[in-house]
Amino acid sequence: MKSKVLVVMLLVAGALAAAVIVRAQQQKKGDRSGQMNGMPGMNNEEMNKRGDQVMGFDHAKTTHHFRLLAGGGAIEITANSAGDNESRDQIRVHLGHIAKMFGAGNFHAPMLIHDQTPPGVPIMQKLKSEIEYHFEETERGATIHITTKNREALQAIHDFLRFQIKEHQTGDSLEVSAAETPAVTAQDLDTQLPSESVQLWAGVSGCCDPERTAVRARLIRMRASARLDTASTT
Repeated sequence: MKSKVLVVMLLVAGALAAAVIVRAQQQKKGDRSGQMNGMPGMNNEEMNKRGDQVMGFDHAKTTHHFRLLAGGGAIEITANSAGDNESRDQIRVHLGHIAKMFGAGNFHAPMLIHDQTPPGVPIMQKLKSEIEYHFEETERGATIHITTKNREALQAIHDFLRFQIKEHQTGDSLEVSAAETPAVTAQDLDTQLPSESVQLWAGVSGCCDPERTAVRARLIRMRASARLDTASTT
């Protein structure tokens, strides 16, 4: 009698274990399917936890933006509060490291955060010499400007950024903007514009970051000078 009861108990336990395994597999498959279609997956909270650990700051106190541009793209992170200097500094440290890592073909950070290899990464690794990553500090955080002249690399960059937009649910456009990615940083400048020119440009553009304003104004001046030089030789 005892042996029969034991057999029944074992059968019931086996059936329950099988049901749990099947349910877990179905849930995992559903989560992955949701991610592939840009839908919020069941493991979104876990992704955010991994992101906080890898990036070194609280995702709830910061905002991500990913821009698809004609010449590449941009990764922007800002602190939500103007007085949150801790998050601002942590963002700058993180994106400073990321710019160097991506430039070396190291995408370990996003692979850890998303628990998979994001689309575009294999090509971006293969063509790392064809892609440039420019780090820039902003008022509340930092930006990485990504540029390339290689068509295959450009498509990979856009695939990577679209994936980030969907995963982080930023609401950014999945279409490529015609806006141009700045190719000059403050460190590249050997001269500075007069302060009145910077102030004038700041008033026109509405930009409140003097360093960024100077870079953009310098870039426009360089282009205007190049046009004048070309015209004088023709």
